[in-house]
Amino acid sequence: MSESQTSHLVSRRSFGFGLGATALAGFAPQSASSAISKRLRIGDISVTALSDGHFELPPAAFSPQPEATSTQTQLVGANAWLIETGNRRMLVDTGSGETLRGKYPQTGHLPAALAHAGVSPDQITDIIITHMHADHIGGLMQGGISRYPNAMLHLCEVEWRYWAAPERAQLVAPAQRPLANLIAGLMDQMAYRIAVHRPNGDLGSGVWLESAPGHTPGHQVVHVSSGANSLLLLGDVLISGPLQFAQPDIRYVLDDDPDLAAATRTVMFDRIMTDGLMFAATHLIHGGAHKLDAHPRGGYHAEKIYAS
Repeated sequence: MSESQTSHLVSRRSFGFGLGATALAGFAPQSASSAISKRLRIGDISVTALSDGHFELPPAAFSPQPEATSTQTQLVGANAWLIETGNRRMLVDTGSGETLRGKYPQTGHLPAALAHAGVSPDQITDIIITHMHADHIGGLMQGGISRYPNAMLHLCEVEWRYWAAPERAQLVAPAQRPLANLIAGLMDQMAYRIAVHRPNGDLGSGVWLESAPGHTPGHQVVHVSSGANSLLLLGDVLISGPLQFAQPDIRYVLDDDPDLAAATRTVMFDRIMTDGLMFAATHLIHGGAHKLDAHPRGGYHAEKIYAS
């Protein structure tokens, strides 16, 4: 980790998590054996997609809703990734953990998927948080104890300051208030070593963070690169593949700044296609790598890349 790209370290600091109840309706269960994708090699780096489950999003979660899908729920994945590089095992997001089980009893498959990959929680050296929504940080704790006791937590400074503001619940849009209230009420529960980075921080070992705001102010994507190979882990730049590949300007109800989120998505898609980059995203059904091409009828077409 480069000191020049890290604003400060926070020891035994706490933060909370939440999820706007208006956005989610449920999801399909998934077994541990089906929750892990094959490892993908990015040069000398190994990246494994791990599933935390699936969600069904109601039509009202997206706008404008294409007429052909205006009555259809959108099944979306809930993925995290394990990056193994040198002597580091880096987890990108931590799934929902126990935080959503009251309303969504099938969430929280990530620990089983990680075990199926042959990695124990105490072997995780770093945790990269793309943003502070419950389905990304809820898995940090188990029974009030840090689930990954040896991990350094990496957050964008903008994201940290945004959610830590005591007046946040009064400032956000109505759809965001359940989330903000949960975060405010849980600020004192967590204890991790936390590295709060400026946007676009270099973590070393072929991994760096890139600012991708809109979904949240400090949302970030993870760029993994080794040799001539690169992979972008997009987090929530993309929510629904079927809708937003076809129409990247479709908004999502939990986007903090819907216009900026749509602009960021378009910029990322154009970059991925122009540079021929591989990518993965939290809410794609298949958590592994994809390539992107222009669709002949407009928008984009994603193709899965199957690891061998």
